[in-house]
Amino acid sequence: MSVVAMTPIIPDQPETPVVLPSRDVVSLWERAIADTTSLSEEERLRVLGRWPVQGLDAHCHERSGAGLDALITKAAEHCEELTGDEARLITRGLGSQPGTAEDPMESLGWPAVLRQKRRDAREEVETARERQARLNAERSSRTSRDNTANARSRLSEDDRRNISFSNRKPGMPWVHQLDGEAETTDTPWGLVLYRTDFASEAEWSHFKDQLIGCTKTALTQVRCSYRRRQLWRIRFVEERSLEAASLEQLCT
Repeated sequence: MSVVAMTPIIPDQPETPVVLPSRDVVSLWERAIADTTSLSEEERLRVLGRWPVQGLDAHCHERSGAGLDALITKAAEHCEELTGDEARLITRGLGSQPGTAEDPMESLGWPAVLRQKRRDAREEVETARERQARLNAERSSRTSRDNTANARSRLSEDDRRNISFSNRKPGMPWVHQLDGEAETTDTPWGLVLYRTDFASEAEWSHFKDQLIGCTKTALTQVRCSYRRRQLWRIRFVEERSLEAASLEQLCT
């Protein structure tokens, strides 16, 4: 008896059209490349992907917890402290209009000549501090991607399924509730752990390192807002008076 492998037929999906930059935007890039002094500050910011200008600082603060100038300074002078989200804001720009030519992700489908022209224009209008911030952020982004990939590779299939479920709606209600609260409060969230066994400092230290590492890995995978990740805390209570305390005693 022969066995025939059946391949399911998947209907063709319509392709989403690529949104190309308008002639006015391309002309702006060409002006930037030819003579940067001909640009106004608003035009310079648009070349850099920081558009629309109105509300730009508030938009940056909402996504990173800092204003634009403070974020650029951090990237230029303290790049080792940049988070992955902050690095992406510097490297991709702050375009806030998804599905338009201002959307940083739209450029992935552009012809190479357009991508190069925008890159050349941005390099022409950058200040020295902005250039240093961008280069540092690009390095930080690569490191962040590598760390995320390494973290994900250490997760089990069960871990991945649990994370995938919690990322969906309704998923885990408390995750979505925390995200909503992050927009209105700066209250930290996380875990409080009470030490009740003081037999081995080495084992306790190993346990803390493992827990901190595991939660840090999980936070790179779970759908969670920037502000909510920044507010994550683990508090260890290590008071000798709690030695051998029962759960009932800890809760009273």
